[in-house]
Amino acid sequence: MQFRGLTMKFSTKRIKRTINFYLARTTAVGIAVLLFAVEAAARAGGGGGGGGFSSGGYSSSRSYSSSGGPDNPLVFIAILGGFAFIFFCFWLHSTYKLRKNKRDAERIIRELTEIDRSWNPKFIGERLNKIYFAVQKAWMERDQDLAKEYMSQRLYDEHKEQTEIMKIKHEKNILKNIRLLGFKIVEVKDYKEDSKDQLWVEIHGAIKDSTIDDRTEEVIKCEPSEQFKELWLLIRGETGWVLHEIDPSVTTEDFVSMNSMSEAL
Repeated sequence: MQFRGLTMKFSTKRIKRTINFYLARTTAVGIAVLLFAVEAAARAGGGGGGGGFSSGGYSSSRSYSSSGGPDNPLVFIAILGGFAFIFFCFWLHSTYKLRKNKRDAERIIRELTEIDRSWNPKFIGERLNKIYFAVQKAWMERDQDLAKEYMSQRLYDEHKEQTEIMKIKHEKNILKNIRLLGFKIVEVKDYKEDSKDQLWVEIHGAIKDSTIDDRTEEVIKCEPSEQFKELWLLIRGETGWVLHEIDPSVTTEDFVSMNSMSEAL
């Protein structure tokens, strides 16, 4: 994913959270379906069968009645119904989690605002607006120092590395119609030690992005003006909130796995 030209890196914590989420789902589905299938097959296959003695000694045979054979549609229906029920439960759980996470984030932000101005959504919005345009300008100018005060050291180093590569390749991004259309705070982490504070923000932006050869100004790639949504992680910096991570792939699982908290409340 290019951050208007930049390959972004995911944090180990976020990758683990996503893997654990899908692993839990897959395991639950597998176990439940297996139980459904075994029980359904046992019921369907128990309709007939027996053993007896013959002149040659003991012999056993197993036969299935027409209503209990291995091709019984009831087995398929049971498995299909099991899948439907499981996914309905997942949907119900996801819906509940989404609503709960939204309420928790809003409540915590509201209460924190009363004791710490830096958590005020209006203040965060103003800061985010500065971060957004500074980062885009730094990327377009291939000079990350222009936005250094708005980024964590780790993200600054990543951006600088990428822009240096672009200079070597004589590539330059031309960004037009840069707009920040809105934002939403989706997760809050407030710790007693302020330096650990962080929040995830879903941003809604729009940019027209093209790449040129800086020697000839020939257009290498041109993308139409597009709107996009990304998750941005902000952490405490020396000058206030700074950008620490960008997640360009916004999914429902991102929001379901979030969990706002505060050690001060």
